[in-house]
Amino acid sequence: MRLGPDSGILKYFSDTIFQECGDTEVTAPQEGNSFFRGTLRDLVNHTRYGQNDATYMTQTTLRMLGDNVEANVPSALRRLNWLAALPDDLKPDWFWLMIGQAKTGSPRHVDTGASSAWNLLLWGQKAWKFGSPAIALSEHRLPLKGEVFRDTSWKSFEHTQLPGELIFTPAGWVHEVINIEPSAALTGNFVNSTNIHAAIEFAQQQNDPDREQILRDVSAAFCGK
Repeated sequence: MRLGPDSGILKYFSDTIFQECGDTEVTAPQEGNSFFRGTLRDLVNHTRYGQNDATYMTQTTLRMLGDNVEANVPSALRRLNWLAALPDDLKPDWFWLMIGQAKTGSPRHVDTGASSAWNLLLWGQKAWKFGSPAIALSEHRLPLKGEVFRDTSWKSFEHTQLPGELIFTPAGWVHEVINIEPSAALTGNFVNSTNIHAAIEFAQQQNDPDREQILRDVSAAFCGK
């Protein structure tokens, strides 16, 4: 799915956010166990024009950038996550702004807690590689039984993401991402009808009864069971 350049979410997170939150202090890991420390505006300039020292900010959530930043994520994307209905002390902080230099990326992994995810590229290019849950199981990256997922066939594919493209990663799919060029993206994780049962089983296998009960309560609230 590709959004047009006049899309409100693209305009805000590609431009406005750096005006409103540009002076916010951020931290990003670099090569050699070093860290970039400076403002968000400085990070963007370093990412685009500075020496390539593998700077990649991946752990900065929208809440960390400001109290009202999340409100600029369209409601259609926010509503994907049933856990957003939880009280603030239980609600996961699952929206991130990710900014990285060329050749940085995320190593092969499956998203946390059997969640699914979406990723909107703001600028730059990303190379994605995906593998279905059957592949994730074969690589011992998935502690869940394959039958939890609707699609247990052996599938893999690659995709080059361009600005404005919105990519969805289903729960249980193993994936890795490389920034082909300096890139910024907005990403969010979610649990809903597509993966709530996988999330419950994940909590069981992680011996986390509190989280399991929360997920069961959420499932009952939305599904009535």
